[in-house]
Amino acid sequence: MRSTLLLGLAAILASTAIGCKQFTRDAWRSVADEPAAPAVAGAGAPVKAPTQVPGLSPAEQRERFQSAEARFGDGMEAYYAGDLDGAIRAFREVAHARPFLAEARLFLGRCYREHGWRDAAVVELQRAIELDSNGKEAVLLLAELHEEAGKTDEAFSLYQGLQVTHPHDPRVLTAIASHLSRNGKDPRAPSLFRKALSLRPDYTPAFRGLIDYYASKGTPEDVDEVIRRVAAGTGRRVASLFVAAGEVFLERDEYKQALAYFRKAGDLEPYSPMPYERIGDLWLRLGRPREALPYLRTGLDYNPHATSLRERLADAYRRLGESRLASLHYRRALCENPRSLTARVGLIDCYLDGDAVDFALAELTRARKLHPDNSSVHYRLGLAYERQGASRPAIVEYRRALELEPNLYAAALALEGLTAEVE
Repeated sequence: MRSTLLLGLAAILASTAIGCKQFTRDAWRSVADEPAAPAVAGAGAPVKAPTQVPGLSPAEQRERFQSAEARFGDGMEAYYAGDLDGAIRAFREVAHARPFLAEARLFLGRCYREHGWRDAAVVELQRAIELDSNGKEAVLLLAELHEEAGKTDEAFSLYQGLQVTHPHDPRVLTAIASHLSRNGKDPRAPSLFRKALSLRPDYTPAFRGLIDYYASKGTPEDVDEVIRRVAAGTGRRVASLFVAAGEVFLERDEYKQALAYFRKAGDLEPYSPMPYERIGDLWLRLGRPREALPYLRTGLDYNPHATSLRERLADAYRRLGESRLASLHYRRALCENPRSLTARVGLIDCYLDGDAVDFALAELTRARKLHPDNSSVHYRLGLAYERQGASRPAIVEYRRALELEPNLYAAALALEGLTAEVE
């Protein structure tokens, strides 16, 4: 009798355990299938990823994690190949399968930002920060988004938090110094730039930020002192630092100072192509291709395989009306780099200038395949179709160009005129 009771009790306990186990597995799956919701501010510590998934067998856990890792790798490959849509699909799948993985949220935020979806990027970066409060990448990106939106106080609050958690990180120090420099040229900025350089003397963003700060103050002697100190501390060539300083002045549209530093670099290293390329590019920016030509030719003589130099030389020839010479150099640049959009668009413009519409369309077809989301390609396709008398395909391409770049005035004007003709 006693043994019968014991056997019955054991059977009841076993069935209860099986039911609990099944309930736990089903409950976990229902939760895992929902996207992770942002934590409420002040609700407590950030959510932590569990060490294992409740209710799944070790084999099921291993299969799930391996699948997520493979998709994460696919997302990374797509992201660095420039395929944002493919990367977003992959990272969304990873975030769905592993809702506690902060890296998936971080890369989703990056993709959304580059896609122009700012609000979605902010949401994903906030989730990444909630899942990994020690990660600096998501905080830096979120602060940059706040700055772009003019929310300087929110951005500075994030930077201050990073300074507490990463007081000796050159990238963090440079980000804070850049923020202070942009917003009122705060006198604390140079000391932070210098601290970043003392921790990592070869950190280019800190060097450029410090040069920009002194350039805004109009103190060239401080610029030269920074160059000397960085050269002494890193062993970098002074000429390359002169070029970097010239690029900072060029970004500030201070062309005279930029030209002076590029020439200093050329005086120190007369056989280096870099100063010649920068000087030629400066003259092109100023709309003076004839002055650019001798510098670009000389630079290309010293480095015949410099694709960017060749593209600039071709640009100079095209602006001077030398379409034949320009097209020769654009073709050579495309042989060296078949994905170069600059060279392909330049070659297309040469064909359009010479009314070689069939050749232009052949190149435009390749360009659209390689760069499907580039507004200038679609605009030129519209031009080519319009010259062939194909109004409806031209309208489609003009509209696509305006979808990608709503402020593309040339496409809007061409679309307006062509639509009126068709109607």
